[in-house]
Amino acid sequence: MFHLMDRSKWQREKTFSHFWAADIAYTITKDLDVTELLAWCKSEKQSFFAAVCYLMLSEMEQQQAFCLDLDEKGQLGYWDQLAAEYTVMDPKTKEMDSLSLAKGRSFLQFASNMQRQKEDFFDRQIRPVQQRGVVLFSCVPWFSFTSLTMHSRDNHLFLRPMVCWGQWEMRQGRAWMPLALTIHHAAADGYHCGLFFQGLAAACLHPDAVLQ
Repeated sequence: MFHLMDRSKWQREKTFSHFWAADIAYTITKDLDVTELLAWCKSEKQSFFAAVCYLMLSEMEQQQAFCLDLDEKGQLGYWDQLAAEYTVMDPKTKEMDSLSLAKGRSFLQFASNMQRQKEDFFDRQIRPVQQRGVVLFSCVPWFSFTSLTMHSRDNHLFLRPMVCWGQWEMRQGRAWMPLALTIHHAAADGYHCGLFFQGLAAACLHPDAVLQ
């Protein structure tokens, strides 16, 4: 559900207005230890991509900073539950597209719905209903990276978070995956991003606590 913000009483109003007018977005790239998450997905025969999306949605829902959006009239508010807008690649043409999916009540439901969506889209040309309150997810599984920067003519797009991750690499027996978070500065400061990365790292160490 979308809730309108009472900006006259909002503690962040002055900061939000300043950075919104300046239209500043930024990207933070960190390596994420996904050793336990990979092992869990393998043992449970679940999609690693779906698991990463679900864990990030769950973590972002803990902070209003990552749930902000504008309604049809341009009024600021926030969602109490987020959805995923994730990229897919046509196996024949190699062209990219995106599909959106509600988070739902459980990871198993989310992962099953994602698989069904992709089959419907590629095999039957059925596009799912566009969700609102989405976080933009993308993955480049062909290579790792140390930094990623997104550019847009209008950075207000990044009021909705965007996350991109790359190929994981083994280092000293652990699997490390680069993950880049892009967010508008009006919505979130480094403090909020720090809490997000800390929470996500903890969830990846104990994935069964969220995904079971």
